[in-house]
Amino acid sequence: MRTAGIAVVVLSVGLSCGGASAQRVAPHAHRALTAAPGGYAWYVRGELLMARGDHAGAAAAFEMARGQAEQRGGNAMAVTAHALRLGGPEDPLLLARMAEALELSGKREAADETLAEARASGPTSMAVALADARIATGRGEPQAAIAVLQRAVQLHPRSERPAHALAAALREAGHAERARDVLARLLSHQHAQGQPAGAVALRVALAEGDTRTLSAAARRALSSPLSDRDVLHATAARLLGDGAVSVALEVLRSVPEGRVDPALMLEALLQGERLAAAEAWLVEHPAEALGGLLVAAEAQLRVGRPLRAAQLCELRLSTHPDDRAAGLLAARIELSQGRPADAAARAAALPNAVRAGSRARHVLDQSLRQGGLGGLAAELGAQ
Repeated sequence: MRTAGIAVVVLSVGLSCGGASAQRVAPHAHRALTAAPGGYAWYVRGELLMARGDHAGAAAAFEMARGQAEQRGGNAMAVTAHALRLGGPEDPLLLARMAEALELSGKREAADETLAEARASGPTSMAVALADARIATGRGEPQAAIAVLQRAVQLHPRSERPAHALAAALREAGHAERARDVLARLLSHQHAQGQPAGAVALRVALAEGDTRTLSAAARRALSSPLSDRDVLHATAARLLGDGAVSVALEVLRSVPEGRVDPALMLEALLQGERLAAAEAWLVEHPAEALGGLLVAAEAQLRVGRPLRAAQLCELRLSTHPDDRAAGLLAARIELSQGRPADAAARAAALPNAVRAGSRARHVLDQSLRQGGLGGLAAELGAQ
């Protein structure tokens, strides 16, 4: 059972020079922002539209944010002491994001003009450099992206984002050794700042993307206590995604008591076939903490508790009767309970039950065969 939570955890820590759609609102800092209404509201709207893939709409929203800043004399977007500065119509971040939105909506000339303004407004801005590199990468100009990122790393040697982006660009261009050197320098700078070596090493290994390297870094890091919950969760999620279940479980068990992600731990226990431990985990945690009713129902079925699985599934169907995933799971539960007729009836009612290769068709076929109707199953398979 693979959950969407794995991807979310990794994205929140592993940053590269990939597409803008993977970024979150105010992607360049995880800090509090205070702002007057108007300009910042349009900026946030632009980021949300970017995340949804509506690049033309995002470009228009960023333009509105810029216009609001002009009307307010450059003070539309206030800041806190360490917050991302959105200070006016020539704000580097705003211009950089607008350039990306224009580029992704096919307006290359306008994107170039806006990016030039961003560079002039923020010649040392990390946000501008990252946007510049993403645009160059999207145009198939890896060397241009690498050059921009190398300068950003020189300007911000202790920052993870440009180093990770540069390492990713170098690996993509076939320079794996140079990518490792970039991350090693980052490790040296961060360790000199007093950050725990184990946590820094895990961040670097996450950026490298190699399972063997990450597993080795995780085992080394676990030799001393780590309190960075986000890094530990991201490490475990990546390891689970790559099938390194035993190391992932070690990592999750090292998270301070009471702070481990319940859904991620359940995923690890199930993948590792620790079914007794998974059953106990299910008893201790509500469905909401595990990813929802269907995730919990699927897990209950997996650990051999079909009655509890059926209860959770029916609870979901009572509020969402057209939920296809819930209907399919209910059919599978009925099949596991030795009720092939009920399972076949439920599976046959699903919209794609007649489509070859669909999961509903597979459950229908299994139900018919288990119910002694192998001939009918074969006939359906021949259609």
